[in-house]
Amino acid sequence: MKMEGAGKKSDDTQQIARSEAKPRTPGASALASILAEALAEAGYEDVLIDSVLQECLPENLRGQAFVLGVRRGVLEVRASHGAVAQELSMRADEVTERINLSLPEAKRIRSIRIR
Repeated sequence: MKMEGAGKKSDDTQQIARSEAKPRTPGASALASILAEALAEAGYEDVLIDSVLQECLPENLRGQAFVLGVRRGVLEVRASHGAVAQELSMRADEVTERINLSLPEAKRIRSIRIR
């Protein structure tokens, strides 16, 4: 008798889980675009750019360069010391390309200025 009740509950749970599962809507990419624009307007664009910048740096230099902002297509970065600045200047083309590809909704980066 307990077995029947347990089986019934399991069937009900599965049916509820199926009914709650929602198919992915075609507007999901549009929503992502809107969300990225909203984050940029709220000032979070620099945070997103900084995360891509950190990925471009070698592991031992991550966290030693910080995005100050983007002005007229120039990404302004503060380097903690000369070695980080040198590494960034050598990787400037790679960094700008990666940021522009990773964050198409963000302001387009043309160059990097290191302080």
